[in-house]
Amino acid sequence: VQDPPAATTHWRRDRLPPLKFSRAMASEALMMLPAVGVAVVSIGAALWLKLVSIGFIVGLVFLAGIGAAAFAVGQRSVKFLGKDEQLLVEGFTGTMVLNGPG
Repeated sequence: VQDPPAATTHWRRDRLPPLKFSRAMASEALMMLPAVGVAVVSIGAALWLKLVSIGFIVGLVFLAGIGAAAFAVGQRSVKFLGKDEQLLVEGFTGTMVLNGPG
């Protein structure tokens, strides 16, 4: 396997950059708080009035967790390359270099 050029963007599972939270992300999370509060109150009212079962709520929470996990994995596994960038992909059976668009 040849060594890639020095300008290679190198992504490996053990070298992933740490997650960084910006002020914009924090403000978006704060903007979601009223919606989360309304959802919690609505679910509590529906359970109290016996409009839905606890099993239904557990299923919804489970599906929401799967969706959140899929979103998180997708955010960390999709990379965009610039015109003059390369990506080193290390698979189980070998390594390959992918050129950026252009």
